Amino acid sequence: MPFEGFEGPAGTGKTRHLTDAVVDSFATERQVDHQRVLALTFMHGSRRRLEQRLSGLRDLRGRYTCMTIDRNAG
Repeated sequence: MPFEGFEGPAGTGKTRHLTDAVVDSFATERQVDHQRVLALTFMHGSRRRLEQRLSGLRDLRGRYTCMTIDRNAG
């Protein structure tokens, strides 16, 4: 499964680039039922914005997880 990273200072469009990449991937690549998108970020505000954006993508409903890098997995 591919990995794609986006970095840059605040306001440079990282969230938009990530959502565009997810939309492009779902439009051009065959998706398997169990595949999910994991969106990682450093800040809780960024995580909330990612969740909001990804929740608006019809093809992605229920197929993504957004979390901060420091979140405990247990």
